[in-house]
Amino acid sequence: MAILIRATCVVLIALFLIGCEGRDRTNPLDPLNGETDGRPDWLVAVADHRAVDLTWESVPPRGFESYEIYRAGEGAGPLDLVTRIGSLRTTTYRDTGLVNDHDLQYRLDVRLTDGSVVSLPEKVARPGAAAVWVLEAASSGLVRAAPDARHLRLRTGTFGLLFDLEVPEEGGDVWAVDYYVGVLVRYDVTGKQRSAVDVSLPYRVAVDSADSLVWVGSWSGGVTSEVIVFDFGGAERARFALAAQVQDLDVDPTTGACFVAGGPLGGVTRLAIGEEPTTGAADKTVMILTVDPGRRVWTGNPISGGVAAYDTDSLSELPPPAEVDRPQCMALGEDGHLWVADRSGRILELDGAGSLQRELESFGSVTSISVEPGTQALWLAQSAKNRILRVHPDSPDETTALAVFQPFRVAIGAQTQGR
Repeated sequence: MAILIRATCVVLIALFLIGCEGRDRTNPLDPLNGETDGRPDWLVAVADHRAVDLTWESVPPRGFESYEIYRAGEGAGPLDLVTRIGSLRTTTYRDTGLVNDHDLQYRLDVRLTDGSVVSLPEKVARPGAAAVWVLEAASSGLVRAAPDARHLRLRTGTFGLLFDLEVPEEGGDVWAVDYYVGVLVRYDVTGKQRSAVDVSLPYRVAVDSADSLVWVGSWSGGVTSEVIVFDFGGAERARFALAAQVQDLDVDPTTGACFVAGGPLGGVTRLAIGEEPTTGAADKTVMILTVDPGRRVWTGNPISGGVAAYDTDSLSELPPPAEVDRPQCMALGEDGHLWVADRSGRILELDGAGSLQRELESFGSVTSISVEPGTQALWLAQSAKNRILRVHPDSPDETTALAVFQPFRVAIGAQTQGR
């Protein structure tokens, strides 16, 4: 028995472990630690644009020599050494100059002075250019997700209630409206507030990157609706009073016109600076809409109707598209195809003429959908399931999910440089 105890202690000392048999094994690198098996799950790999941020916890100091970070590309063989870090207190590393849209595998090794190595469990990250912003009920603020939907990159709070957001196609900045405080807020890609403009009861927002304008819809029950136009510097450029409600709005970047969904019996209203508002389909309920630039306005009625389409110039109704049962949200892809989530959670793809192209499996109720620039991956917000999903239509089996408390809005832009 004495020999057995002595042998055990020798092994533990070699791994700089404190104590022998019978004592609590609090050292996470102890192979006899019942919680970690000597390989604590400390490494976190968070994707960014052409980069991955690695973080881990510091190990106990006794016997430490260095950290070693290894990486392998998608489909590659053995992992290659990226860097060796000799400082015990350094627990972060940003791996840069990477290729977007490919899975990367990472491993962190802890090298000890006795020559032994403890390898932490490997992690996967997929860099990407998408700047993904989500409105989350828990923080009443913004959440930014990593482009592979495996981690959160940051969370920024607010004093009121952010009710809508939009991200320009490039740059990664986000515009949001705070309904209770009454402000239009602009954040940069790091979550830092860049500007704030007072707006009474802001409800919806749309960004015209071509003309550097922001359109804000203001509406509350029983209060006259307005759409106010600001330039990116916060100066007011135009103001429109509307008889209908402002349920949703979107901008046609080819003409600079803004289209407003007017709610029950409100139809669609076309607004343009220097022109009188025009309204079409005034006898129909329009709750959501999106614009196919220069071609058509897609509209939806989540309560009792389907999807309809209107000409962007005349607002005349176009031939009806494929039948959709109570569309809950919609988004337009770069190819002009419309993606719609219906009340049953099905995700439908309609081509530019409105014909049904394909149907993805039901993921459950979806409150918001957005299309990732470049890759055309779909991002779905599911408030009831407390998660967002990243789904690529061509490979839905590679779907990734991220826990977010009651996400109700998601918007995506493309970063033009690493941050």
